Amino acid sequence: DWPKVNSLGVMNASTLTQACAIAKVAKEGKTALVLVEDESVGTKLVRDINEIMGVEIAALFPSRAFNFLPILAQNNEYELARIAVLNKLKNGACKAVIATPKATQQFVMPKKVLAENSFCLQKNDGISILQLTQRLCKLGYLACEFVEVPGQFAVRGGIVDIYSPGEKKPMRIEFFGDEIENIFELNVLTNRRESTKEKLEVLPVKEAVYTPEKLF
Repeated sequence: DWPKVNSLGVMNASTLTQACAIAKVAKEGKTALVLVEDESVGTKLVRDINEIMGVEIAALFPSRAFNFLPILAQNNEYELARIAVLNKLKNGACKAVIATPKATQQFVMPKKVLAENSFCLQKNDGISILQLTQRLCKLGYLACEFVEVPGQFAVRGGIVDIYSPGEKKPMRIEFFGDEIENIFELNVLTNRRESTKEKLEVLPVKEAVYTPEKLF
């Protein structure tokens, strides 16, 4: 259910030559999946493609890190990055996915599941803070005092700060009663609001989404 990808033979070519070939495919409106030997090569290829195109149409799809030992906390940075790339694909904003074979062999959230477990917040939407926080918790978000990394949210009075995967900065949602009054970008360092936004797309923070209905 994901976009049909096109294979492209650019083996033994320089990274810049590969980037030009992939950019050509993107200009034709096609979606390319490019396999690379390691993610450091992929990162450079993504940078070159985006510089050639002048817009961010390429993204690195990283492999997930697995830990089978008991730990108090686990860094899900790579899982969040995978979800962000999948969302770009869903919205047609990504035309070149760069990945290692390992990354493509791991579980990938189906497009339908991603769509069903994402939602959009806009100005003047009618939703209570309680309803919003319940939805965030179901999607795997962690409540904290201040948001610092994707997958966190914080509530203070009539304000909810949310850091959704794929966003470069967290967002501050200001409520007036049970209605969204304003949405702003949030500066993580100063915890102060910045530019105004019209909407925020809230994505899940786990590729495997569980609901009470599916557990029993």
